Amino acid sequence: GHSVTDFTIPSWVLKASGVAVLGLTLWAGTVTGVMLMRGETLEWIASKVPSTEVQVAYQDRIDALRAQVDHLQSKSLVEKSTIEDKVEKLLQRQAQIESRAGVLQSLDGMAQSLGLRAAESPVGDAEFGPNDAPSGPNDASSGPNDADLDTITITPGPAKEAALSGPVEKSDRLDLRLGQIDTALATLEEQQLVSLATMEAKAREKAGQIREVVASIGLDADKLMEATSAEGGPFVPLEPMPGDDPFETQAQTAQSALVEINRLKKALLVVPLRRPFPDAAITSGFGARNDPFLGTLAMHAGIDFRESEGAPVSPTAAGVVTEAGWIGGYGNMVEVSHGNGLSTRYGHLSQIHVRVGDRVEVGDKIGEVGSTGRSTGPHLHYETRVDGEAVDPMRFLRAGRKISG
Repeated sequence: GHSVTDFTIPSWVLKASGVAVLGLTLWAGTVTGVMLMRGETLEWIASKVPSTEVQVAYQDRIDALRAQVDHLQSKSLVEKSTIEDKVEKLLQRQAQIESRAGVLQSLDGMAQSLGLRAAESPVGDAEFGPNDAPSGPNDASSGPNDADLDTITITPGPAKEAALSGPVEKSDRLDLRLGQIDTALATLEEQQLVSLATMEAKAREKAGQIREVVASIGLDADKLMEATSAEGGPFVPLEPMPGDDPFETQAQTAQSALVEINRLKKALLVVPLRRPFPDAAITSGFGARNDPFLGTLAMHAGIDFRESEGAPVSPTAAGVVTEAGWIGGYGNMVEVSHGNGLSTRYGHLSQIHVRVGDRVEVGDKIGEVGSTGRSTGPHLHYETRVDGEAVDPMRFLRAGRKISG
């Protein structure tokens, strides 16, 4: 209460108490500092280091993007290989078309030499331009290269996505262009087939006309071809190649038709279908007429062509000279045998330039126009004989005009 009690604290107690208070204060400060520092450190670490779930999700994202990279790279390689295969096939077709073009040109040249009109269609000189297709599977434009492969950028964070830029559109454009070239090549192949079919049809038609004309003068075209054939050799059978394409088949049939015309034309070289003189006037025809010396009806076994003295005379077909000299009313006369019972006579010649046994061709000079024998003036007496009998030469000359037309 109101009383005061005095007591004395020894100095050592004060010292001990001071030390204790100071130690407690230091301990409290240290503990407080440590706690504060630990909280900030944990908070800082927590802000900098993601949790296990975040790390797993992030790793899954990276793995997914890597898988996408591998898929797109594999897809690009497949697309590149596919495009290279397509280009290789197109190049093979181009080479095939160029080879067929050579066959077409050869057959077309043969057709023109036989008097058939040339085929009016492309022969297939197909080439790839710089904007059409690559020049080969190793060409840089034949497919995506390393620079064209998919590019992927990985950026962490939920708002960031992989930026993909691939050759899909480029591949589609190239694929479309290759498809267009494929269609163009197919069209060209079809045109080549049409050209061959047209050529064959014309050749068959021409061969039919020749056969018909030959039949009209009483001859057999097949026998003529056999008689003029000069082919041979040992027989070596040729097995047909499996899988022959339509072009090869059509080319063979067209060539067969052209060969037939060629053989027919060669056979006709020994048939007297040509005029002795293209433009000479006919002064007397075949058959009954008034004899120029006696004035009575008589048989005229040939045709008289008016021509000037000394004009060169050539045979109207190839053959062998069987007569060459003075033969009665013919005067100087040359007879040429053409085989198959056919022969021609050339009378009233002023000069003879061949001998019996000579082989003569169309255009060879066998004599000159004259007026020897029973003749009233310079002219050529021309006869056509079948198996020794005189026939109207006009039958053969008309047939020749039909064939040449």
